[in-house]
Order: sequence, then structure tokens, then C-alpha cells
Amino acid sequence: MRLRRFKDASISSDDEIIKLDTKKLSDSIPVENSRKVLDYICSNIKRSLSLTRQLTEELTEIFGKHNTTFRGEFFHKIWILKYKDHTFEVFSSKRGTTFQIITESVGSTLTPEEADISIEFLQKIATLINKK
Repeated sequence: MRLRRFKDASISSDDEIIKLDTKKLSDSIPVENSRKVLDYICSNIKRSLSLTRQLTEELTEIFGKHNTTFRGEFFHKIWILKYKDHTFEVFSSKRGTTFQIITESVGSTLTPEEADISIEFLQKIATLINKK
């Protein structure tokens, strides 16, 4: 599996987001399943709108072509990204964008560590999007 690195000059090497070169989707949990992450997203309307709107163009500019597509209720373009040893699947369609984390947690909620990593990941994504 090849890795594609996207590094912002102000972000240290420990904090880079890496696009994985794979088309395989895994079982994942929406990051919003954590109350802590949901509170982070909803605590600021500008942040909420910028992270949940359609981000296909911005994600393509930042990470290149999407990894795969998924046709459910809507046609989704999916980027598979790695951040601090956690893998995220970012689904973007005309109806908006959702972020999911691949986890081995039992159940459908995130551990406190996964919630913190998810918030950091969303902050990095928001920073990259706002620079475009």
C-alpha cells in the first residue's frame, strides 16, 4: 500500500494527514457518535457549516483524487486518510460531508482517545480547507 503525504509547513511531522492509496472501505463509526465530537462541531455554527457542507472540490485540491466512490442514497466520493495512527473515511456528496473513523471499539461509540483524535483531525481538516 502506497502512502501519499500532504504536509502543511506549520504542522509538524507527527501531525500530518496521509492519504492512503487503497480503495477498500472498512467498518467505521461516524465521529459524531461521540458526544464530545458532536459538541465540538455544533459549538460554532461557522465551523459546523464549513465541515458538513459539500467539500468535494476542497478535498480534491488538498488530497488529490478520491480513493473510491460509493452509491447509496447519494453518490459519495470517499477519501481514506490516516492521522496519528487512526484511519478516517471522509464521505462527500451533494448533500454534505461526513467523517468516520475506523475503530476496533466495541459498540457504536468512540473511546475518549478516539474522540480527542477525531477533534484534532477535524481541526486540521478545517485549517487546510480555510487555506484554500
